[in-house]
Amino acid sequence: MIYLLNESFEIIGQLENVSSYIWTTRYYSAGECEICAPCTSEIVQSVESAMFAARDIDFQSDGSIKNVMVIDGSSYNITTDAETGQEIITINGNCLKSLLARRVIWGQFTITGTPLYIINALIQQNLTNPKLTLRKIDNVKISYTDNKPCRITKMYKGDNLLDAVLALCKRYGYGMKGTITADNYIKFEFYRGQDKSNQIFMSVQNDNLTNTTYTSDKSNSANAAMVGGEGEGNKQRTASIGRKTGWQRKEIY
Repeated sequence: MIYLLNESFEIIGQLENVSSYIWTTRYYSAGECEICAPCTSEIVQSVESAMFAARDIDFQSDGSIKNVMVIDGSSYNITTDAETGQEIITINGNCLKSLLARRVIWGQFTITGTPLYIINALIQQNLTNPKLTLRKIDNVKISYTDNKPCRITKMYKGDNLLDAVLALCKRYGYGMKGTITADNYIKFEFYRGQDKSNQIFMSVQNDNLTNTTYTSDKSNSANAAMVGGEGEGNKQRTASIGRKTGWQRKEIY
């Protein structure tokens, strides 16, 4: 079951017979969704009035909703199945992070501090507490831990707010996720994830790898080198590395 919510996070519709959906979340960048379901006039009306979508599994026991997608009622298309004549609506959206893309960094802004301090300041000055009240969103709050101690100086002017925030996240290793809280806030949380790559094993035996191709390419390999050092022309100091001979010797400089 996928629920459609309005700007106040109230459920205004639901998609019961979803034929397929893609629900992608990402550590750094904004995730996205695609929902395909039988189309009715009631569903179209709900979609056009909705701003958010959430699956039934995303509603938490504490009243919060995670992995929410922004659909904003404007990104959908309706197609007709040639065989059955049934109309299918396809709805596209992006995760809560994408809301930051609706603001730019207003004017020139120079700031020094830790990466998360700068991120917090960027969001405050351009979304939650801007000088121009027309730009203000009241129900957004920021949460972060593990504030990296390094201090940096950044200057912005007219940058897209989401691009600026995600660039800092990627540069300093922070993940970002958005949640609708039980008290109807959008909470953007910044955190440092754990590297689990050494615990991931892809293999046919584990049934998480369906096709394999092994390629060996040593066409650009070398096993001997002439190394140049100080000096120029005949006075340059050089050294030789590698003991292979004949056609098995492949040299680089």
